[in-house]
Formats: sequence, structure tokens, C-alpha cells
Amino acid sequence: MKAKLNPVQQAIESRKRQDLKYREMDAVLTEEKKVLNKAQFEVFTSNKIEQRVKKDIVEQRVRDHEFGLVKRRQMLAAIYEEEMKSWTAELLNRVETVEERKARYE
Repeated sequence: MKAKLNPVQQAIESRKRQDLKYREMDAVLTEEKKVLNKAQFEVFTSNKIEQRVKKDIVEQRVRDHEFGLVKRRQMLAAIYEEEMKSWTAELLNRVETVEERKARYE
């Protein structure tokens, strides 16, 4: 059987129980805050990784596009060079006789 406590002792015991509940709740809240911080870190890290992957994809597409442009420029340069050679050869092989010149000026 419990001995009956005087009012001062009852107040002290009540205060002890309240302090114990407060410390337990504080421990629970602290633990939940740790879990929340870890979750936020993981979300932040996942977002960073996703952004990096998207950035890498865009950069690869830009590199591929630029590579295609360089290839097309090289092809156009080769065609231009070939046409210039052909035109130069045509001009050098074109011999105009004296009669053709006279006919042209008449």
C-alpha cells in the first residue's frame, strides 16, 4: 500500500513526472529532427544528381551537334576545294586562238 504523501511531496513527484515526460518528448523530437534532416539531405542530393545528369545529357547533345556542324563544314570545304580545282583547271586548259579572239571582238 502506498503511503500518503503530503502536498509538497505530491507537488515534487508531479513535477518529476512532468520533467520526465518533457525529456522523453524532447528526445523523440530530437530524433525526428535528425531523421528529417537526413531525409532533406537525401532529397537535396538526389536533386543535385538529377540536375547533373540532365546537364551532362544537354552537354553531350551540344557536343554531338557541334561535331555534326564541323563534319558538314569539312564536307562543304572539300566540295568548294574540288570546284575551285576544277574551275582553275578549266581556265588553264582553255586556250583561245587568235581567230577566236578576233571573232570575239568583232
